[in-house]
Amino acid sequence: MKYVGNDPSAARRHFSGLREAKPDLVGFALFDRLDRGPSKSPDGLVEKEWRHREIENYLVPTRSLERRALREAKKRHGPGTLFRQSESNRWAELMKQALVDQVPPAALRDEKADYWKNTKMSHQVLKPVFEAFSSELQMPLLLHKGDYHRLVDALEPDDIDPEVREVLDTIAEQAKRAEPTA
Repeated sequence: MKYVGNDPSAARRHFSGLREAKPDLVGFALFDRLDRGPSKSPDGLVEKEWRHREIENYLVPTRSLERRALREAKKRHGPGTLFRQSESNRWAELMKQALVDQVPPAALRDEKADYWKNTKMSHQVLKPVFEAFSSELQMPLLLHKGDYHRLVDALEPDDIDPEVREVLDTIAEQAKRAEPTA
C-alpha cells in the first residue's frame, strides 16, 4: 500500500520502481475523479478513478448522516436512559436540518441529481453539516475528514452504488493475478 494522493504519475513512478525488483508485480491505483484525458499505465498496473467527484460522494449523505446521528445518539444515551429515544430523534432532526441548510433543495429532492456526483462532498457538504450539527449540540465535532469513512457503517446494502462494487471486483481480480515472492 502506498498513498500517492491523487497523483497518477507518482503511482506510476512508485509501481515502476517496484517492478524493477519484481517484474511480475501487479498493482491497482484508485483516484478521485481527475477530469483528465486517458493516459497509459505501466503493464501490470490497473488505474481507476471514481466517476463521482471523490469517494465521499458515494456515502449518500441524505441517509447515512441521519442514520449516523441516530446511532451516535443511542450509543451516547445508552439503553435504559430515560430520554434515549427522544434524544435520538432530536439528533436525527438536527442532522436533517443541517443538511437542509447546506444542500440545495433540488438536490435534496433527487438523490440522482448531478449535485451528488460533482460537488466536493468532503468540503462543501460534510464539513459544514458536521460543524452545524455539532454546534447545535454544543459538542466537539462528531466526525472530521479523516473519519468520514465511518459513514459507510450507516449505509444499507441498497445504498451502495454499483460503481463501488465494480471497483472492489477489479481489486479482487488484480489480487488474483498477484504472484507471491518465493
